[in-house]
Amino acid sequence: MAFEAFKNLSGTTREFVLEVEERYFREHEKEARTKYPGKAIVVRSTYFVGAFDTVEIAIREATERFGTVPCLIKEIDAGPLTKGSPLLRINI
Repeated sequence: MAFEAFKNLSGTTREFVLEVEERYFREHEKEARTKYPGKAIVVRSTYFVGAFDTVEIAIREATERFGTVPCLIKEIDAGPLTKGSPLLRINI
């Protein structure tokens, strides 16, 4: 399987699609888990776009802002489930 490469925002290097975003998320993951539990976040390059209540809202916002440019959308784990907590999994 081939991976599509692109120039990053500085235009200096070529990286795999979403490699920059994944690295940015890993570097800021602890902060994101603290500030945005249960939210869906959007990252474009090294820019945190925002945190949204649902993945659907995050997708809509990313599409409106960036069109078809790849963006990282991650659902931040809200922590361990407790007895009686509803569970909903959305596969996109």
